[in-house]
Amino acid sequence: MDWYNVPTYLPNLVNALERLIEKNLLGVYHVCGSSFVNRCEWALVTAKIFGLNKNMIKPVNSDILNLPAKRVNVNLCNQKLFKKTGIKMMGIEKGLKLMKENGFEKNYLIKS
Repeated sequence: MDWYNVPTYLPNLVNALERLIEKNLLGVYHVCGSSFVNRCEWALVTAKIFGLNKNMIKPVNSDILNLPAKRVNVNLCNQKLFKKTGIKMMGIEKGLKLMKENGFEKNYLIKS
């Protein structure tokens, strides 16, 4: 529950990169989604949208994983990208709904 991410819908990322290249924009741009969520929240939203059993999702803190390095939470801001290109990066709900509409569930999720 202590790891936060900025999930990014891949087609949205590709579109943004194409626009940056077309406009010949240079510099640092955070090309990432608009949602800053912990992995448990992310999993719960995914379960809701794909109709999966959310009761199977159990939150844990990373300290019990005995990882060799501490992971930091980085919340990137994509406002510069929007100002320069007009592209608004999606949040997790919209991205997951598009994944479902485009057949991701049929091709990649295993239902038991």
